[in-house]
Parts: sequence; C-alpha cells; structure tokens
Amino acid sequence: MNNSDQDIEIILLLNSDVIKGFRLAVERYSSKLYWHIRRLVILHEDADDALQNTFINAWRNIGNFRSESSLYTWLYAIATNESLALINKRKRNASVSLDDVGTYLPIPLKETHGLTVMKHS
Repeated sequence: MNNSDQDIEIILLLNSDVIKGFRLAVERYSSKLYWHIRRLVILHEDADDALQNTFINAWRNIGNFRSESSLYTWLYAIATNESLALINKRKRNASVSLDDVGTYLPIPLKETHGLTVMKHS
C-alpha cells in the first residue's frame, strides 16, 4: 500500500470515526515524523516533545485538513513548524554556566581587586 492509499484509508476513517482515524494516523506516521523531527532538534526528549505537539496541533485542526496535499505532507509541515518553534524557544531560554562565561567573553586585560577588566578586541 503506497502513501496515497494509506492517506485515503485514514481520511475515510477520519470522516466516519475521527478517533479511530486519528489513532491510525498516529500509529502509521509517528515513527517517520519522529525521525524527521529528531534530525532538526537533535535530542530525543525534544523530538518527543515536538512530536507530541505535532499530534496535538493536528488533532485540534483536523477539521481544517482540506486534502490539497497528502495527510502525511500536512503532518510533516506541522512537525517542521513545531520543531522550529521548539528550537527558537530553546535559543531564547538558553543560558550559560558561570563556569563557562570566560569562554564567551573577550580576552582579560588586567585583574583589579578580584575583578577582571575586559578589553574588547
């Protein structure tokens, strides 16, 4: 069964029993979407979070799916957007350990009373 046949089967089921149809979509596409997300976000935990958010978002918007693309393509786009949102959130919330601050600061010029005066190069 190719992807379009799988999509047709799921879409028909979504129209008759949305819970069973959605469950089938999750079963069928979770692994492929997980690995797509994992390539973007790298960490397993982040991939799990983005995958969960993908299916939550899809569930909330399943009524808006218009079959202009395949179901997998629609889910793939949601997964990509969720991954990018997670990456951007991680960037905004990124912090640096005080032990590592020296690697991010300019070269020390001199020390004064235990404080380091920095010269920007």
